[in-house]
Amino acid sequence: MPDLIVVPSTAFALAAHRLTKTIPIVMLSSGYPVEAGLADSLARPGKNVTGNTSYAGAEIWAKLIQLLLEVRPETRRVSVLWTYVPPAFPKEEIEPCYAELRSAERSLGVRVHIVEIAETDKIALALARIEAEQPDALLLTSGVPVNLRSAIAQFAVDKRLPTITDSLWVTAVGPYPPLLSYGSMFTDLVRNSAAYVDKIMKGAKPGELPIQRPAKVVMTANLRTAKAIGLTIPPLLLARADEVFE
Repeated sequence: MPDLIVVPSTAFALAAHRLTKTIPIVMLSSGYPVEAGLADSLARPGKNVTGNTSYAGAEIWAKLIQLLLEVRPETRRVSVLWTYVPPAFPKEEIEPCYAELRSAERSLGVRVHIVEIAETDKIALALARIEAEQPDALLLTSGVPVNLRSAIAQFAVDKRLPTITDSLWVTAVGPYPPLLSYGSMFTDLVRNSAAYVDKIMKGAKPGELPIQRPAKVVMTANLRTAKAIGLTIPPLLLARADEVFE
């Protein structure tokens, strides 16, 4: 029987929480743990789960759409390859995200087309649906399996689609990573989790340790990908990027 469980995401936290209500669980990352039923509140989780949430709030989804519009102002249709789906992710956690995307449609004047993918063998069908929609840009969620990232990134380049992710894809993305990323820093998540593991092993109760929001949200831009799709990233947007990859 372990003394503590560290999990990488909401889905794993839910699976562990269904098995035990007593062993402390520390989330390296999560989406919306309160909506998922893992905590009573971020400030005072109240159960056996704590750790990090990757998002400050649901408004990040509108921000991602806004950044795509900044890089290509004529964008009118945005496809979303959405990997946060049941049964791994409860609908209560997904609904605030979809509501924010629909709000972005109205406020930013774009059409958002969501393509859900729960099984890796359905990626070809998902990409075919995206192609049929003829989007001007593509939003990719961080739950895309590593072994599929290179193919998806190449698809976006072939279709000359600017892409944005809610986290930095650092592995298995081939020569053309997503054009933009906007999300929490992985090193901060690891550091916070390690500190919580230390506190819990010394006697702290996970239900009394606040689930931590990102201390900083980082934006990256990739110039190689921009060149491959024939796009120039506006200088003002580049100046705001925390890191620019050549």
